[in-house]
Amino acid sequence: MIRGIASEIVLIDVDKKRAEGEALDLNHGLSFVRPVKIWAGDHSDCEGAGIVVITARAAQKPGEPRA
Repeated sequence: MIRGIASEIVLIDVDKKRAEGEALDLNHGLSFVRPVKIWAGDHSDCEGAGIVVITARAAQKPGEPRA
């Protein structure tokens, strides 16, 4: 965001509420960076994207802390 590489960032998560929360957090810092539109969406929002970043982690077991 700081370098202005993207004008739009869509966050996709199985947990839609989590993606929405992350998008809100990122939007709070927008006054310090170049203009960028950030929102929680779905895979159809990535149509025509120039860059796609996919991240994943192993699923947590019940009661396991995030490390």
